[in-house]
Amino acid sequence: MKLELDFEDLESQWKARKLDLFPWLDGLFALIRSRDSLVRETKKRLSFSSKATMAQFLSSDNKDNAQCAREIIRGQDPEAMLPILLYSLEKINKKDYPHRIMESLIDFDPSISFGYFLGYLNLRFHLKHKFFQVVNEIFPLNETFSHSSDIDSFLSGFFNALRQDLKERMPPTGRIGKDEDLESIDPDIKIMMIVFNSTWQGNDASIVEREMKGIGQEVIVSLKGFPLDYENSGILYQQLSELIPLIASMRLEYDQPFLLELPLKLKKTDLLQEEMEEIKQMSEAALTIIKHPEKRISEILRKMKISLFEA
Repeated sequence: MKLELDFEDLESQWKARKLDLFPWLDGLFALIRSRDSLVRETKKRLSFSSKATMAQFLSSDNKDNAQCAREIIRGQDPEAMLPILLYSLEKINKKDYPHRIMESLIDFDPSISFGYFLGYLNLRFHLKHKFFQVVNEIFPLNETFSHSSDIDSFLSGFFNALRQDLKERMPPTGRIGKDEDLESIDPDIKIMMIVFNSTWQGNDASIVEREMKGIGQEVIVSLKGFPLDYENSGILYQQLSELIPLIASMRLEYDQPFLLELPLKLKKTDLLQEEMEEIKQMSEAALTIIKHPEKRISEILRKMKISLFEA
Protein backbone atom coordinates (compact mmCIF):
# COMPACT_ATOMS: atom_id res chain seq x y z
CA MET A 1 0.00 0.00 0.00
CA LYS A 2 1.13 3.52 -0.66
CA LEU A 3 1.94 5.00 2.74
CA GLU A 4 2.32 8.60 3.76
CA LEU A 5 4.53 8.53 6.85
CA ASP A 6 5.93 11.40 8.86
CA PHE A 7 9.44 10.21 9.63
CA GLU A 8 10.11 13.20 11.88
CA ASP A 9 7.17 12.09 14.01
CA LEU A 10 8.42 8.49 14.02
CA GLU A 11 11.83 9.72 15.16
CA SER A 12 10.21 11.77 17.94
CA GLN A 13 8.28 8.71 19.07
CA TRP A 14 11.45 6.67 19.03
CA LYS A 15 13.39 9.20 21.10
CA ALA A 16 10.57 9.36 23.65
CA ARG A 17 10.52 5.60 24.33
CA LYS A 18 10.82 4.75 28.02
CA LEU A 19 14.06 2.84 28.35
CA ASP A 20 13.89 3.00 32.17
CA LEU A 21 10.38 1.54 32.33
CA PHE A 22 11.42 -1.49 34.36
CA PRO A 23 14.34 -0.53 36.66
CA TRP A 24 12.78 -2.73 39.31
CA LEU A 25 13.65 -5.86 37.33
CA ASP A 26 17.25 -5.59 38.52
CA GLY A 27 16.40 -4.72 42.11
CA LEU A 28 14.95 -6.29 45.22
CA PHE A 29 11.56 -6.71 43.55
CA ALA A 30 13.02 -9.22 41.12
CA LEU A 31 14.60 -11.21 43.92
CA ILE A 32 11.47 -11.60 46.01
CA ARG A 33 8.93 -12.20 43.22
CA SER A 34 8.45 -15.35 41.18
CA ARG A 35 9.11 -15.44 37.45
CA ASP A 36 5.36 -15.62 36.73
CA SER A 37 4.77 -12.60 38.91
CA LEU A 38 7.49 -10.65 37.09
CA VAL A 39 6.02 -11.56 33.70
CA ARG A 40 2.54 -10.45 34.77
CA GLU A 41 3.89 -7.14 36.05
CA THR A 42 5.92 -6.63 32.87
CA LYS A 43 2.85 -7.18 30.69
CA LYS A 44 0.82 -4.81 32.84
CA ARG A 45 3.35 -1.99 32.64
CA LEU A 46 4.24 -2.50 28.99
CA SER A 47 0.59 -2.58 27.89
CA PHE A 48 0.21 1.03 29.07
CA SER A 49 3.43 2.19 27.45
CA SER A 50 4.11 3.74 24.03
CA LYS A 51 4.32 1.80 20.77
CA ALA A 52 8.01 2.72 20.47
CA THR A 53 8.71 1.29 23.92
CA MET A 54 6.95 -1.94 22.96
CA ALA A 55 9.19 -2.22 19.89
CA GLN A 56 12.27 -1.51 22.03
CA PHE A 57 11.36 -4.30 24.45
CA LEU A 58 10.79 -6.68 21.56
CA SER A 59 14.56 -6.52 21.08
CA SER A 60 15.31 -7.21 24.76
CA ASP A 61 18.05 -9.69 25.66
CA ASN A 62 15.68 -10.90 28.37
CA LYS A 63 13.54 -13.49 26.60
CA ASP A 64 10.61 -12.97 28.97
CA ASN A 65 10.57 -9.24 28.22
CA ALA A 66 10.80 -9.88 24.47
CA GLN A 67 7.96 -12.41 24.61
CA CYS A 68 5.83 -10.03 26.66
CA ALA A 69 6.44 -7.32 24.06
CA ARG A 70 5.45 -9.66 21.23
CA GLU A 71 2.21 -10.57 22.98
CA ILE A 72 1.37 -6.93 23.69
CA ILE A 73 2.23 -5.89 20.11
CA ARG A 74 -0.04 -8.63 18.75
CA GLY A 75 -3.02 -6.96 20.39
CA GLN A 76 -2.36 -3.46 19.06
CA ASP A 77 -4.11 -1.67 16.22
CA PRO A 78 -1.88 -2.53 13.24
CA GLU A 79 -2.32 0.93 11.68
CA ALA A 80 -0.77 2.48 14.79
CA MET A 81 1.76 -0.26 15.58
CA LEU A 82 3.22 -1.27 12.24
CA PRO A 83 4.86 2.04 11.22
CA ILE A 84 6.88 2.34 14.44
CA LEU A 85 7.59 -1.41 14.45
CA LEU A 86 9.07 -1.19 10.96
CA TYR A 87 10.90 2.02 11.87
CA SER A 88 12.52 0.16 14.78
CA LEU A 89 14.17 -2.09 12.21
CA GLU A 90 16.20 0.95 11.15
CA LYS A 91 17.20 1.68 14.72
CA ILE A 92 17.98 -1.74 16.20
CA ASN A 93 20.92 -3.67 14.78
CA LYS A 94 20.81 -6.83 16.87
CA LYS A 95 21.45 -9.93 14.78
CA ASP A 96 18.20 -11.71 15.61
CA TYR A 97 15.96 -8.65 15.46
CA PRO A 98 14.79 -9.23 11.83
CA HIS A 99 13.56 -12.64 13.01
CA ARG A 100 11.57 -11.04 15.83
CA ILE A 101 10.09 -8.49 13.43
CA MET A 102 9.09 -11.33 11.12
CA GLU A 103 7.33 -13.12 14.01
CA SER A 104 5.39 -9.98 14.89
CA LEU A 105 4.39 -9.42 11.26
CA ILE A 106 2.94 -12.91 10.95
CA ASP A 107 1.08 -12.42 14.24
CA PHE A 108 -1.11 -9.91 12.37
CA ASP A 109 -3.20 -10.64 9.30
CA PRO A 110 -0.45 -10.90 6.64
CA SER A 111 -2.63 -9.03 4.14
CA ILE A 112 -2.39 -6.04 6.46
CA SER A 113 1.08 -6.43 7.96
CA PHE A 114 2.84 -7.16 4.68
CA GLY A 115 0.83 -4.43 2.98
CA TYR A 116 2.48 -2.03 5.42
CA PHE A 117 5.79 -3.83 4.99
CA LEU A 118 5.76 -3.37 1.21
CA GLY A 119 4.60 0.22 1.50
CA TYR A 120 7.37 0.99 3.97
CA LEU A 121 9.97 -0.80 1.84
CA ASN A 122 9.04 1.33 -1.16
CA LEU A 123 9.60 4.47 0.93
CA ARG A 124 12.93 3.28 2.37
CA PHE A 125 14.32 1.08 -0.39
CA HIS A 126 17.85 2.28 0.40
CA LEU A 127 17.52 0.07 3.52
CA LYS A 128 16.37 -2.92 1.47
CA HIS A 129 18.94 -5.35 2.91
CA LYS A 130 17.26 -5.14 6.34
CA PHE A 131 13.83 -5.77 4.89
CA PHE A 132 15.08 -8.63 2.73
CA GLN A 133 16.49 -10.14 5.94
CA VAL A 134 13.01 -10.11 7.46
CA VAL A 135 11.53 -11.96 4.47
CA ASN A 136 14.42 -14.45 4.42
CA GLU A 137 13.67 -15.26 8.08
CA ILE A 138 10.32 -16.76 7.06
CA PHE A 139 11.94 -19.69 5.25
CA PRO A 140 11.81 -22.62 5.35
CA LEU A 141 8.09 -22.25 5.93
CA ASN A 142 7.71 -25.54 7.81
CA GLU A 143 10.05 -24.19 10.49
CA THR A 144 8.07 -20.97 10.86
CA PHE A 145 4.58 -22.47 10.86
CA SER A 146 3.30 -25.54 12.72
CA HIS A 147 0.62 -26.64 10.26
CA SER A 148 0.22 -26.69 6.49
CA SER A 149 -3.02 -24.73 6.87
CA ASP A 150 -1.03 -21.94 8.53
CA ILE A 151 1.38 -21.92 5.59
CA ASP A 152 -1.50 -21.76 3.11
CA SER A 153 -3.11 -18.91 5.03
CA PHE A 154 0.16 -16.97 5.25
CA LEU A 155 0.98 -17.33 1.55
CA SER A 156 -2.55 -16.31 0.60
CA GLY A 157 -2.33 -13.19 2.78
CA PHE A 158 1.19 -12.36 1.70
CA PHE A 159 0.41 -12.56 -2.02
CA ASN A 160 -2.81 -10.63 -1.51
CA ALA A 161 -0.75 -7.80 -0.02
CA LEU A 162 1.75 -8.06 -2.86
CA ARG A 163 -0.97 -8.10 -5.51
CA GLN A 164 -2.66 -5.01 -4.08
CA ASP A 165 0.62 -3.12 -3.73
CA LEU A 166 1.62 -3.92 -7.30
CA LYS A 167 -1.77 -2.77 -8.60
CA GLU A 168 -1.20 0.60 -6.98
CA ARG A 169 2.25 1.00 -8.54
CA MET A 170 1.76 -0.47 -12.02
CA PRO A 171 0.61 1.58 -15.04
CA PRO A 172 -3.13 1.02 -15.73
CA THR A 173 -2.36 -1.14 -18.80
CA GLY A 174 -0.53 -3.72 -16.70
CA ARG A 175 2.36 -3.57 -19.16
CA ILE A 176 5.85 -2.24 -18.55
CA GLY A 177 6.69 0.39 -21.17
CA LYS A 178 9.52 2.44 -19.71
CA ASP A 179 12.28 2.36 -17.12
CA GLU A 180 10.17 4.25 -14.59
CA ASP A 181 7.48 1.56 -14.70
CA LEU A 182 9.90 -1.16 -13.68
CA GLU A 183 11.60 1.06 -11.11
CA SER A 184 8.26 1.75 -9.44
CA ILE A 185 7.66 -1.95 -8.76
CA ASP A 186 11.28 -3.02 -8.29
CA PRO A 187 11.02 -3.45 -4.49
CA ASP A 188 7.93 -5.63 -4.84
CA ILE A 189 9.50 -7.67 -7.64
CA LYS A 190 12.61 -8.35 -5.54
CA ILE A 191 10.52 -9.46 -2.55
CA MET A 192 8.40 -11.66 -4.82
CA MET A 193 11.50 -13.33 -6.26
CA ILE A 194 12.95 -13.93 -2.78
CA VAL A 195 9.78 -15.84 -1.93
CA PHE A 196 9.78 -17.69 -5.25
CA ASN A 197 13.46 -18.61 -5.08
CA SER A 198 13.01 -19.88 -1.52
CA THR A 199 10.10 -22.18 -2.38
CA TRP A 200 10.24 -23.20 -6.03
CA GLN A 201 11.76 -26.62 -5.29
CA GLY A 202 9.88 -27.21 -2.03
CA ASN A 203 6.54 -28.61 -0.95
CA ASP A 204 4.85 -25.23 -1.16
CA ALA A 205 5.95 -24.47 -4.72
CA SER A 206 2.56 -25.25 -6.25
CA ILE A 207 0.88 -22.58 -4.09
CA VAL A 208 3.55 -20.00 -4.87
CA GLU A 209 3.49 -20.80 -8.59
CA ARG A 210 -0.29 -20.42 -8.64
CA GLU A 211 -0.06 -17.04 -6.90
CA MET A 212 2.76 -15.87 -9.19
CA LYS A 213 0.79 -16.85 -12.27
CA GLY A 214 -2.21 -14.99 -10.86
CA ILE A 215 -0.13 -11.83 -10.49
CA GLY A 216 1.06 -12.29 -14.08
CA GLN A 217 -2.50 -12.54 -15.37
CA GLU A 218 -4.09 -9.87 -13.18
CA VAL A 219 -1.44 -7.24 -12.60
CA ILE A 220 1.78 -7.29 -14.60
CA VAL A 221 0.54 -8.98 -17.81
CA SER A 222 3.67 -8.19 -19.86
CA LEU A 223 7.30 -7.15 -19.49
CA LYS A 224 8.10 -7.15 -23.20
CA GLY A 225 7.77 -3.37 -23.44
CA PHE A 226 10.74 -2.80 -21.15
CA PRO A 227 13.34 -0.78 -23.12
CA LEU A 228 16.30 -3.12 -23.59
CA ASP A 229 19.71 -1.66 -24.39
CA TYR A 230 20.74 -3.61 -27.49
CA GLU A 231 23.70 -1.29 -28.03
CA ASN A 232 25.46 -2.26 -24.80
CA SER A 233 26.07 -6.01 -24.59
CA GLY A 234 26.98 -5.93 -20.88
CA ILE A 235 23.79 -4.14 -19.87
CA LEU A 236 21.68 -6.21 -22.29
CA TYR A 237 22.95 -9.49 -20.84
CA GLN A 238 22.14 -8.33 -17.30
CA GLN A 239 18.69 -7.06 -18.33
CA LEU A 240 17.72 -10.32 -20.03
CA SER A 241 19.14 -12.43 -17.19
CA GLU A 242 16.77 -10.65 -14.81
CA LEU A 243 13.81 -10.25 -17.16
CA ILE A 244 13.46 -13.79 -18.53
CA PRO A 245 13.19 -15.53 -15.12
CA LEU A 246 10.47 -13.03 -14.19
CA ILE A 247 8.56 -13.77 -17.38
CA ALA A 248 8.87 -17.50 -16.67
CA SER A 249 7.95 -17.37 -12.97
CA MET A 250 4.76 -15.40 -13.71
CA ARG A 251 4.13 -17.34 -16.95
CA LEU A 252 3.48 -14.17 -18.91
CA GLU A 253 1.69 -15.47 -22.00
CA TYR A 254 1.78 -12.11 -23.78
CA ASP A 255 5.57 -12.26 -23.81
CA GLN A 256 5.85 -15.41 -25.93
CA PRO A 257 6.39 -13.44 -29.18
CA PHE A 258 9.14 -11.44 -27.47
CA LEU A 259 10.92 -14.65 -26.42
CA LEU A 260 10.53 -16.21 -29.88
CA GLU A 261 12.08 -13.14 -31.56
CA LEU A 262 15.05 -12.96 -29.20
CA PRO A 263 17.45 -15.35 -31.04
CA LEU A 264 17.28 -13.30 -34.24
CA LYS A 265 17.72 -10.01 -32.38
CA LEU A 266 20.67 -11.35 -30.40
CA LYS A 267 22.57 -12.13 -33.61
CA LYS A 268 22.74 -8.40 -34.26
CA THR A 269 24.36 -7.64 -30.89
CA ASP A 270 27.91 -7.91 -29.56
CA LEU A 271 27.04 -10.53 -26.96
CA LEU A 272 29.66 -13.23 -26.48
CA GLN A 273 28.72 -16.57 -28.01
CA GLU A 274 28.41 -18.24 -24.60
CA GLU A 275 26.22 -15.38 -23.33
CA MET A 276 24.05 -15.64 -26.42
CA GLU A 277 23.63 -19.39 -25.92
CA GLU A 278 22.75 -18.91 -22.27
CA ILE A 279 20.06 -16.35 -23.09
CA LYS A 280 18.66 -18.64 -25.80
CA GLN A 281 18.44 -21.52 -23.34
CA MET A 282 16.73 -19.29 -20.80
CA SER A 283 14.23 -18.17 -23.45
CA GLU A 284 13.48 -21.77 -24.46
CA ALA A 285 12.95 -22.71 -20.82
CA ALA A 286 10.65 -19.72 -20.25
CA LEU A 287 8.60 -20.59 -23.34
CA THR A 288 8.24 -24.20 -22.19
CA ILE A 289 7.16 -23.07 -18.71
CA ILE A 290 4.55 -20.72 -20.17
CA LYS A 291 3.19 -23.38 -22.54
CA HIS A 292 2.84 -26.02 -19.79
CA PRO A 293 1.08 -24.39 -16.83
CA GLU A 294 0.02 -27.82 -15.58
CA LYS A 295 3.65 -28.80 -14.90
CA ARG A 296 5.79 -27.71 -11.98
CA ILE A 297 8.57 -25.33 -13.00
CA SER A 298 11.20 -27.40 -11.21
CA GLU A 299 10.08 -30.49 -13.16
CA ILE A 300 10.40 -28.67 -16.50
CA LEU A 301 13.86 -27.29 -15.71
CA ARG A 302 15.08 -30.64 -14.43
CA LYS A 303 14.11 -32.32 -17.70
CA MET A 304 15.70 -29.52 -19.72
CA LYS A 305 18.82 -29.67 -17.52
CA ILE A 306 18.92 -25.90 -17.18
CA SER A 307 19.22 -23.57 -14.20
CA LEU A 308 16.93 -20.56 -14.47
CA PHE A 309 16.52 -19.55 -10.84
CA GLU A 310 18.68 -19.40 -7.78
CA ALA A 311 18.83 -22.65 -5.87
